[in-house]
Amino acid sequence: MRQLPTAAQARPGIDPRIRKRRIEVARMEGRRRLRVLLAVAGAFLAISAAVAFLHSPAARVHRVVLEGAVHTPLGAVEQASGLEAHPLMVDLDTAAVARRVRALPWVATASVRRDWPSTVVVRLTERRPVAQAPARGGGWVLVDRGGRVLARGARPWPSQPELAGLAPAPGPGGRVLGASAQLDLAARLPGWLRPQVRQVGRGPQGLELGLGLPARVELGDSSQLGAKFSALATLLAQAPQPGGTYDLTVPSAPALTR
Repeated sequence: MRQLPTAAQARPGIDPRIRKRRIEVARMEGRRRLRVLLAVAGAFLAISAAVAFLHSPAARVHRVVLEGAVHTPLGAVEQASGLEAHPLMVDLDTAAVARRVRALPWVATASVRRDWPSTVVVRLTERRPVAQAPARGGGWVLVDRGGRVLARGARPWPSQPELAGLAPAPGPGGRVLGASAQLDLAARLPGWLRPQVRQVGRGPQGLELGLGLPARVELGDSSQLGAKFSALATLLAQAPQPGGTYDLTVPSAPALTR
């Protein structure tokens, strides 16, 4: 009886070149999967290492650099901002830190940035004093143009005019109220006149300056201040004797009465 061929014998043979190519493709696919797996594992390890570092003591705030400050000490900035507690750099809310720093008496603007791995840079612009006022409980305070109280001292500052006729001022960080016109006038005093001004206040004719001659300068409202200061300079230069009342409410018709 004739014997039938087996399934293996019936199947036609595969070309060796095709078999070799298939093996190469399978190996290449295996290597590609291995590279992907290694890349994923490497990324996971890198992320894990970065997270571990960001939450380690090495990534806490260890140094604060203060720029632009003249009257604001570094210790006050660290305490007000909470940076003295050495928070994690990654958790630092720079906007909140800047907001807390701006609450300090002298600070007008503040910006905060991270300098990795452990430094925070705080950049300030400070307010400019324009006048002084008697303080509650004694002493004197410096005040900026907006009425912000900047500092307190036992004695008056010789270079700043006094805000006259006001209630005693609060301490640093508070505000002087009801003196916006006087403060604006104090801020606009020309350089040649400021050293001579002892007081800035209000009188029957409006805004007034008290000079150390002694003399009183009546300015009226805050309009035409440039012309009024020019007229005052002319009167002071022409007066044979200093002192009296200088009426500059109409700068084109200044008057001096003794």
